[in-house]
Amino acid sequence: MVSSWADSQDLQVAADRIVVTITPRAVGVHYRCRRLHMSDLRPEIAASWRRLQHLGLDRDGPAVLRHLSQEEVAERRSRHPFASCLEQFAELFRPVVDCGHLVVLSDAEGRVLWQYGHSGVRSRADRLGFVGGADWTETSAGTNAIGTALQLGRPVTIRGGEHFVAAHAAWDCTAAPVCDPDTGQTLGVLDVSAHSPGRHAVHPAEASLVQAAARMVTMELAQARSHRLERLRAQASPLLARVGGRALVTDPDGRVAAVVGMPAPAAVSLPSVPAHGVAQLPGHGLAALEPVPGGWLIRLDADGSAPAAPSAVVLDLRGAPRLCVRDGEAPWEHDLTPRHAELLLALAQSGPEGCTAEELSCAVFDEPSSRVTVRAEMSRLRRVLGPLVLSRPYRLAVPCEITWPADRALLLPRSVAPVVRELRGRT
Repeated sequence: MVSSWADSQDLQVAADRIVVTITPRAVGVHYRCRRLHMSDLRPEIAASWRRLQHLGLDRDGPAVLRHLSQEEVAERRSRHPFASCLEQFAELFRPVVDCGHLVVLSDAEGRVLWQYGHSGVRSRADRLGFVGGADWTETSAGTNAIGTALQLGRPVTIRGGEHFVAAHAAWDCTAAPVCDPDTGQTLGVLDVSAHSPGRHAVHPAEASLVQAAARMVTMELAQARSHRLERLRAQASPLLARVGGRALVTDPDGRVAAVVGMPAPAAVSLPSVPAHGVAQLPGHGLAALEPVPGGWLIRLDADGSAPAAPSAVVLDLRGAPRLCVRDGEAPWEHDLTPRHAELLLALAQSGPEGCTAEELSCAVFDEPSSRVTVRAEMSRLRRVLGPLVLSRPYRLAVPCEITWPADRALLLPRSVAPVVRELRGRT
């Protein structure tokens, strides 16, 4: 019998077992599987192993998996974009599940949210700690398809002994990130895993199917957002007709539905917590925000002046990473993704000379071949931060002050980027 996406079994496991320790014996690894060494590995897998060795992870020791509570898992499921796509996933991957494989959906933090598979493979996954709420980032679970796909920002397949933790060597896994259609930010990961001691069980066609399904979700999200923007545009047109000067209407995330008095940008960067009143918008200066049904009315001539150049920038790394910018009369703040925090930290350390895409790839991914991923992330970052980030080479337009955590060892604790590892050791 195939378990449903929302089966309560994995939630209860997560609630009862906040930290799970997995040993090779506990999951019955077949030691006849070939034990791989660094020289046997593909470059991206070798880079992952090096990151984990720098963190002091023991390949033969137990894997300690951190879990969310039942309430936290339920809350994340309820607000995640994948929740609207479960039926499509179930239909698309039914033949894969019928072959005895497990389909898994995680969020952007590597937390398992949904599983789809027969009871036998789900039982094996439970013994591995592969359950709802489990943290499968590299820092928690070693080299694995979900965590390594999140780290690299691209699809990966991990076969048997390529897993860093020996207890995972009886599994093959293939995964692909699912990206936001507008920002390109990773929303989560789609993974297919198969228990396969001593043989390869994930077919290349399944890796292609996973990647196609990830693109399908991105397109469906784009279509749904387009429909919402069309409805907002119809409501906004009469409103903007009565507004003098430059103004626009956006959805709650800053995507522009309608504009008057200026060329239409695709989006604007709203404050982390938008509120009725005057706020500083990156690249636009002071603006008056007013809530309207389905979004915001933004008047860009709030003070009648042109946007001022940023005069001071602070990268606050004491908790959740945040960028604080003094831009004219009023400051503005932006919550950063972990990847953008790593990139800005590397740029801040490089000073006015800046970094090439290859240098940023080495600083963040520990290998030079992720230049395309770096360029895509920098493009997203520049859309948010505007003229603050320059290119050719990548650099910050003004000096950046860094606010460090009280204990430097706690700097971006989930990061395995070389630039972060190096700075944790400094005082």
